[in-house]
Amino acid sequence: MLDDITYSDAIEQVMLNNGYFASLSLIYAEFEKYRKKTGLTPDNTIQERVQRDPRFTRIAKGVYALSSFVENIEKNEL
Repeated sequence: MLDDITYSDAIEQVMLNNGYFASLSLIYAEFEKYRKKTGLTPDNTIQERVQRDPRFTRIAKGVYALSSFVENIEKNEL
């Protein structure tokens, strides 16, 4: 079922399928492929998750990447 994963897990899946990063607008658009949006303000919940979950790092205005991917780039492992 689509509600079996957390908001953060769904965001991570969007990023994984987009080359390890994504804009908020892409996350909003692709999110429901992985999890149903629930609550009164689901887009605000998505925004809160990318800002507070240590799995995600802001790389530009409105663009977030997986923190592990950013760390690998900084270490020149990619």
